[in-house]
Amino acid sequence: MSVNPARREQVAALHRQGLTPSEIARRIGRNPSVARYHLRKLGVPPTKPKGRPASPNFRVRVQIPRHDALALQAEADERGIPLRRLIRRLINVVCRDQLVSAILDDRWGPAF
Repeated sequence: MSVNPARREQVAALHRQGLTPSEIARRIGRNPSVARYHLRKLGVPPTKPKGRPASPNFRVRVQIPRHDALALQAEADERGIPLRRLIRRLINVVCRDQLVSAILDDRWGPAF
């Protein structure tokens, strides 16, 4: 690989701005391995891959009685959305508007 001093300086400048090798590669129009090569020659230690970023969502499986699922499915069909999206919307609104206590009358203990 022939060394392009202008490219190496460009890589160094982008690295000083805090860009990752992948971001630098996109900016200079080259493969990330080219950016890593120049960074290595500049004495920058390699970064360890961070792996898959954590999802902002928390996955939970919930079983609901068939009659409730059918009632919710009818509501979802009316709105033209999948059942899962309707359930997500319902939970979002209940949480956002702090409606749990307003919906559940659990003063007498758990319902289930």
